[in-house]
Amino acid sequence: MGRIVWKWPLAVAVAIVLFALVTIDTYFAANRLAAKSPLLEQALAWTHWGKSATILVPTACLLIGASLVPWRRLRPRTQLLLLNQTAMSAYLLLSVLLAGLVVNLMKPMIGRARPSLYPELGAYHLDPWTFQTRFASFPSGHSSVAGAAAMGLALLFPALRVPALILALWLATTRVFVGSHFMSDVFAGLMIGAWFAYALAIVCAAHGLLFDASREILPRPKKTFHILPPGVRTEWRGMRRRYFSRPSLPVDSACADASVVN
Repeated sequence: MGRIVWKWPLAVAVAIVLFALVTIDTYFAANRLAAKSPLLEQALAWTHWGKSATILVPTACLLIGASLVPWRRLRPRTQLLLLNQTAMSAYLLLSVLLAGLVVNLMKPMIGRARPSLYPELGAYHLDPWTFQTRFASFPSGHSSVAGAAAMGLALLFPALRVPALILALWLATTRVFVGSHFMSDVFAGLMIGAWFAYALAIVCAAHGLLFDASREILPRPKKTFHILPPGVRTEWRGMRRRYFSRPSLPVDSACADASVVN
């Protein structure tokens, strides 16, 4: 896989954003949550996790720490683990940075008024090149961070795809609940972030980093991609089998069930 697919993701993104513009934006802007609403309190508690520092700070610390490690003194297996951790940190950091750069360039160019100005200006007022935060609603920067991080983690760890998607949707939606963005802003930010993480994964696969080049739509992590030592991975697999796998029926009970059905 070396080709970055962008035409149909762009068409889907535009369709979703337009749908939100026409059907959802005005509803949430006109029906803001009450000041002491439990949902608003939860949204205020969670929304700050969508800041870019949530990803940039830990990944930058890992990169700095890796640069200080004496690689030549490490065993080959440890070197591979450290290489995987370094490449993963750089991948997530670049995904968030590139998505954030594009979003921050789009905001002043579009100049959409925030929901706080809805009673005065409505949901579709544009005032480009004002460089004011109240006219920087589209797209959502927090949502682009959530989208890039969720897509990156979902590609690196396929078992986390559903939790990552749910968390990204929740973090993005908190921006609507707290009154900072319209729903279309959120959808646009999510998909911009997710696309950059996907595109960067294709580039990494082409250079033999993190992902294997294949003909599938989404790149798969390389078989050598592990960020935990073998002993920890073995213990984790045992815990998954012990607590999350379905218990198998004994042979006698399975035969008994079959005889009852027959």
